[in-house]
Amino acid sequence: MLEKYARIKDYPVLPQTRFGKVEDFFASLPTEGLPVFVGELYLELHRATLTTQALVKKLNRQGELRLVEAESFAALANRDGASYPNADIDSSWEDLLYNQFHDILPGSSINEVYQDTHPQLQAVVDNATAIRDNAIAERVGKGSGAWAITNPTFFELPLTALLPADASIGGRHGQTAEDGVLLYNASETIGAFETRIISASSEISDSGSTIDAVSATEAGDAIVIENALIRAEIGADGTLHSVFDKRVNRETLKDRGNQLWAYSDKPRAWDAWDIDETYETIGEEIGGIDSIEIVEMVRCALP
Repeated sequence: MLEKYARIKDYPVLPQTRFGKVEDFFASLPTEGLPVFVGELYLELHRATLTTQALVKKLNRQGELRLVEAESFAALANRDGASYPNADIDSSWEDLLYNQFHDILPGSSINEVYQDTHPQLQAVVDNATAIRDNAIAERVGKGSGAWAITNPTFFELPLTALLPADASIGGRHGQTAEDGVLLYNASETIGAFETRIISASSEISDSGSTIDAVSATEAGDAIVIENALIRAEIGADGTLHSVFDKRVNRETLKDRGNQLWAYSDKPRAWDAWDIDETYETIGEEIGGIDSIEIVEMVRCALP
C-alpha cells in the first residue's frame, strides 16, 4: 500500500492524497449539513451467521471456558505434585483458535467446513473437560468416597452442587431434584477455582429456607410462579401469558412471551449466511404442547 501511495499521490486523474491522522481528518470536516445516523450501524447482510450456524458459536464458547478451567485446575494440581498436561492443552488451544478463523466462527463458511469444525470443537470441549476432571481428582484423591465441589469461575458463588440421586451428605439426603440431589446453601460460599471436599460426615444445611419465598402453583390450565418481586403465569400452550412486576405494579408483557416460531430458511442469496428481510412473512408458531406440569420445587437462580 505504501508503494501504491507513492505512485498515485500526484497522479493527474486521481484526487491528491496525503498521509494524516484520523483525528485531523475528522476535525477538518464541516460541523453542519452532514447526515446524522441514530442507532446501531451494521451491514444488513449475513443475518443468519447468528442463527443458522449457532452451534459453532456454542462449541467455541464451551471450548474457551473448559480450557480455562482445565488450565487452572491442572496448574493447581501441578502445584501439589501432579504432572501438567502441556501438550494436550496446547493442542486443544490450537484446534480452538484454528476454528476461530474469520469465516468459520461468524458462520459464513459453506456447509462442508462445519462438517469438520463441529467434531473438532466438540473434541476440544471433551478433552478439556477430561483434563479438568482428572486434575480435580488428582487433588481430591481418586476413590476417596468424597465429592469434590468446585467453582470454575472468577467469582465467589453460593455453595451449589447437583449430586447423584443416591448421594447422602451430612447424614441425610439433600433435596430431591429430577436429575439428582440438589445442594444449595446461600449462606455458604465457594471461592474462585476453589475445591470443597464434601463427604458423608460433612455438615451441609438444607437449602429449603433459601427458596421458600418462591412458589409454583396450578391455576386452572396455567401455572403461576411467584416470589416477592414477580408473578409469572405460564399458559397451557407453554408461553408466558403474564409477567407482573410487583415493584412497579404493572404488567411487563404486551403479548405472549416465550413464543417458539419456525421460519423458512431459503434466502435469495448466501444460503449459509443470510436471512431475507421479509422472513417474518413466511413462518408459523410451533404449538402442539401436550401438557405442562410442575416437575420440582427446589431450583433457584443464583444471585
